[in-house]
Amino acid sequence: MEVLTEFLCFLGVTDPTHETLKTLNVLSHFQYSNLHLDVVVGEMNTDKDVIEHICNAMPNAFFHCQIDYMAELMRKADFAIGAGGSSTWERCYLGLPSLSIITADNQRGITKRVHDQGATCCLGDSAEVTAKEMENGINTMLASPSLVKGMSEQALQLMGEDKFNEVIDRIMGGDNDIH
Repeated sequence: MEVLTEFLCFLGVTDPTHETLKTLNVLSHFQYSNLHLDVVVGEMNTDKDVIEHICNAMPNAFFHCQIDYMAELMRKADFAIGAGGSSTWERCYLGLPSLSIITADNQRGITKRVHDQGATCCLGDSAEVTAKEMENGINTMLASPSLVKGMSEQALQLMGEDKFNEVIDRIMGGDNDIH
């Protein structure tokens, strides 16, 4: 059985609902000390100094701010937690299974669609997602490598073999039906 050890946390450039802090609160528990945590924030994140401080206090957490190597972190990750926005498609494109949190109204449709396809597990709206629900989602993924593998396969299938399918055309063309 495959052991999942590489975890990526990216909840948007600004993370206005403070989901990164909520995630770090969960991941700071001893039971997750075997995970390598890459935590990514944008320069405009108002919590970035606190997040960096928390990461520095955790020997297994690595803080990244305003980076240009996100795809590299996504490729090495076994699973992720992320906002339901455009990074959903990046995760799907790379086959990165994830827990998703809706942090803005315009993410609801995208996240539901990808969740319904089995390519992510939507935890819900940020205002309603508790640390306990986040912990349960992480524990489910850690205990079920086959579930995580299936999510990865669904994400890749959703994007299509040539990665230039109708979904990408619609996203790039601004077709709002996908939202």
